[in-house]
Amino acid sequence: MRFGLVIPTYKSAAFIEQTLESAFRQTVPFDDVVVVDDASPDETCAAVERAMARTPVPCRLIRLTTNFGGPARPTNRGIEACDADYILCLDHDDELVPGRVESLRRVEAHLDTCGLTFGRMRVRSSATTSSAGVEKAWTFVQSLPLERIVEGFLRLAPNEARAAYVRFDELFAVSMSAFGFPKGVWSEVGGFDEQFRGCADAAFYEAVTRSYSIGILESDAAYKQFLGSNLSEDWSLMTEDHSDVFARFHAWYRNHPCPAELKPHLRSELLKRAYMLVSRRKRRAGYSSLARSISYYGLDARTFATAFRMQVKLLSGLIK
Repeated sequence: MRFGLVIPTYKSAAFIEQTLESAFRQTVPFDDVVVVDDASPDETCAAVERAMARTPVPCRLIRLTTNFGGPARPTNRGIEACDADYILCLDHDDELVPGRVESLRRVEAHLDTCGLTFGRMRVRSSATTSSAGVEKAWTFVQSLPLERIVEGFLRLAPNEARAAYVRFDELFAVSMSAFGFPKGVWSEVGGFDEQFRGCADAAFYEAVTRSYSIGILESDAAYKQFLGSNLSEDWSLMTEDHSDVFARFHAWYRNHPCPAELKPHLRSELLKRAYMLVSRRKRRAGYSSLARSISYYGLDARTFATAFRMQVKLLSGLIK
């Protein structure tokens, strides 16, 4: 099995060389590394080329001529070009642990049994942001009904994987930097959905878990850097996209058995997202989310009236 790495990037001249060094100093090297620049206006491409000149690891730079404004399209272009059977992704401001490829090689025989496998994210002690959220996510993972396949490798059935996302209210893998998946699965689900600019990883997880189990490596995958860099350059897209991901979960559960304990999560999630959007003065997106809630959930008149009153209060500044 050939292992490849895809790094989408935008305006990362200040730190992309450090990110690439973490990919190049693996204890077991990648078979192919592809960096896709989303039409950066700075010296990102020059920095990538400097790093490439210092390594014997096969590495290519793809330059997009038009900015997409999110990781989905550059990631898809990189995967298309990557000469590998198994793909890992890395956010341009994160760093891989040195044994990332080696840990996957140890369980290589089992990787094709899962549509997506992720490892543990870490936060360096020198980071300016708390690691509490990352640690909370890993604690949650350990509470799931996992099946041990071999030492260091666990598996979560598709239904359990979908329920876990809904229960945690966000992607508990934390980051695309923890992801690994067969290239064939990526192709089967249609790649990363380019409709999503803020939460392409969550939408990909939703698509994969319709049919596939999720694998969990009991080893570290990468360090989150929390550099405040985002290919979309619009953090509010995260909230809007999450509401759309939850809409897909709910649409799926309308035709499949839904555990009773998930129904309150599903029923409230889109409304919560709508309130958040409106509170950020994203009025149009907020009403759009509310409309999706009503459409998917068939909310009764009393619930709609309560939601509308909350929206009015938010817009009038009575709720911060």
